[in-house]
Amino acid sequence: MAVGYLVSSLPVTYFVTTFGLKKTFLAYSWLSTAATFLIPLSARLGFIPLLVNRTLQGVGMPSIWSVIGAVSELWAPVAVAGTYILLLSMPFQVYTTVN
Repeated sequence: MAVGYLVSSLPVTYFVTTFGLKKTFLAYSWLSTAATFLIPLSARLGFIPLLVNRTLQGVGMPSIWSVIGAVSELWAPVAVAGTYILLLSMPFQVYTTVN
């Protein structure tokens, strides 16, 4: 997942400015969803297919940060935008701490 995150974080800015946030998030989410559904099949096929699939699964993560920024900008007053970003990003930090 980390490799997919790193590789896809560079073009996400270009895609958001070219195609818009909604289309970019949808495409990244569908790719990540398809990779998640294919995990059992790729696990049966071997290590390399599973590694490729886990990389594709991590592709959706950078688009989430763009959405968090857009939601905070649109919904939150400037004085509490930091609090919105904190609350929207907290599940990722709690997950890695608990897991």
